[in-house]
Amino acid sequence: MSNDIILSIVRQDVSNRCVSQQSHD
Repeated sequence: MSNDIILSIVRQDVSNRCVSQQSHD
């Protein structure tokens, strides 16, 4: 696995968390 793939996955996870937090708020 390349770092680029890991970074993209982590970014997606973080953005998803931010979106869910905004929805809750």
